[in-house]
Amino acid sequence: MLRNIPLSRAFQLLPRLDFLDRIGAPIELGLEGNKLPPGIRERPDMLLSTRAIAAFTADLARREGIEDFGWRTASPQLNQLSPRSAGAVQGSPTLLHALQTLCGLAPRESSSLQMWLDERGGALLLCHRSPIALDSPGANELAMMRTALMLSIVRHFTAPNWSPTECGLSVGCEIGPLVQEELRDARIQRTPDYGWIRLPRSILALPPRALPNARASSGAGPDPALDLVGSLVQALRPYLPGGAPAIQHAAELAGTSVRSLQRELARAGSSYRDALQRAKFDAARELLEQPGVPIVDIAHAVGFENPPHFTRFFRRLAGMTPRQYRATLREE
Repeated sequence: MLRNIPLSRAFQLLPRLDFLDRIGAPIELGLEGNKLPPGIRERPDMLLSTRAIAAFTADLARREGIEDFGWRTASPQLNQLSPRSAGAVQGSPTLLHALQTLCGLAPRESSSLQMWLDERGGALLLCHRSPIALDSPGANELAMMRTALMLSIVRHFTAPNWSPTECGLSVGCEIGPLVQEELRDARIQRTPDYGWIRLPRSILALPPRALPNARASSGAGPDPALDLVGSLVQALRPYLPGGAPAIQHAAELAGTSVRSLQRELARAGSSYRDALQRAKFDAARELLEQPGVPIVDIAHAVGFENPPHFTRFFRRLAGMTPRQYRATLREE
């Protein structure tokens, strides 16, 4: 019985269209032949048939003889996600929070796409299952794009060349040299049911890496952030010891109304609650890196009167308690 038609946002096609443009492939002919509408670039938030997107991908890869097409056209800038989803993921205070956010947003990007975190053997698996069958045209390419997307997100918090020790690829094809090169020494398995990458717990509490153009101010802390969410986080931090500032206070700091601030944060894929918890977590993490500061004092410094509440807050974002996080710093 047909339950529904799997749908995906047109954003997923943009990296592929850009790549095909660069090599002079017949894009319009491919879109028309695979029942996709015109004007995708002008309306990238539109919902399209996931099967049609996959068929277009397989068709153009075959016509142009492009190996590892799904992986090759995946974007490290995450522009295969809608801007709101990409902003929410990239603006997360920790890798664990980013992955939880990604899993929650996945059905909004592709209606039947499942992404989840699974505990296994002292590590965490970031898993995904496709809305279309493995033997459908383009299923291999979509699986490659999802794996490349997940890897890009993890690298946003770890290092540009990070790779997992183990990876499951939900593909029915041979794994090409580009994918093997990107995954480096990872033990790669072809898995029929779902794909996954293995994440050690030691990286889950990592904050986002600094942007390439960020300059470290010697002994003076970070430079002022130039984006709305980052600058709001920095503006909130001095007020944390006195308790969480109200959103009205934040709007005054920004020189705008509460409604305008909420609207602009939503446009950036964030919210005032997200910015406030990121400010608290960033401040707590920096204090935990100073071994002489008691954890109870850190709790008070970031606005928690009750230290157990602080511990629960930190563990929810980092996957470990503040004491466990401090222990991982000693192991490095």
